[in-house]
Amino acid sequence: MHMPRIGCGLAGGRWARVEPLVEERLVRQGIPVTVYDHGE
Repeated sequence: MHMPRIGCGLAGGRWARVEPLVEERLVRQGIPVTVYDHGE
């Protein structure tokens, strides 16, 4: 899966809080994840 840092930009979230959720729900299930910064 390729994804931006969801919930962070305009949504006002912090990646430090979102990353553990991605780790738990996707990475630990064996789904490879590539996270990128969305260029402006």
